[in-house]
Amino acid sequence: MSDKFLTGPSPHILGGKSISSIMWDVVIALIPVSLVSVLYFGLHALILLITSLVSARVIEGGFMAIRHKGFKHAGVIFDGSAAVTGLLIALIMPPTAPLWLVVIANAVAILLAKQAYGGIGNNIFNPALVARAFVFMAWPVIMTAWSNPLGLGNWFADLTTGATPLGGAEASLLEMFLGNTGGCLGETSALAISIGGLYLLLKGHIDWRIPVGFIGSAALFAFFSSQFSLYDVAFNLLAGGLLFGAVFMAT
Repeated sequence: MSDKFLTGPSPHILGGKSISSIMWDVVIALIPVSLVSVLYFGLHALILLITSLVSARVIEGGFMAIRHKGFKHAGVIFDGSAAVTGLLIALIMPPTAPLWLVVIANAVAILLAKQAYGGIGNNIFNPALVARAFVFMAWPVIMTAWSNPLGLGNWFADLTTGATPLGGAEASLLEMFLGNTGGCLGETSALAISIGGLYLLLKGHIDWRIPVGFIGSAALFAFFSSQFSLYDVAFNLLAGGLLFGAVFMAT
């Protein structure tokens, strides 16, 4: 009997799910949020999403081709991980973000936050969040330039400067729940985020305790710090990127 042991990277126990199937399920879960962003922020939001998706896959495919001196491993762009990164980056951008900024963010996410650590499964930070932190520190004015939603049917109109609910913009809880308010593309609609989160839960890709614990702790803090105001609890949960982070980042 051989006394040699075979070693290799994790996972060592395999289930019925593949990385590709999980990643594409995340893409499906992000579709409602993406549709709502286009619905309220128009054509530029759509172009932003497409640019981010394409640039993420091109950057990853190009890197793999250079690294392995050929296109043998460039097919990794079809496993869905680059698509997830590209979508997430677009959805955590303000509606007026220039296209070049999205491309830079994807380069940071793919090259510095993912491939520098060895690729998918080896990165210690969420690539999209690393990219956002980078572009936020480098271009803070662009990253805090908010716009008012265009309203249904005005997809080709120009975006106008506005504020977010956290910045003092007037918005009802219903408007924040539906997404008819200012903010990053993916953070405004609690309804769309909830639909995506429910899909991931039903598919068994996320543990319900993570988003519930994240949201619940924020709700408790808001409840006690606001002197037991349920309105303030709802406002803090619906305003900003808390729900998006709880469902698509913390998990």
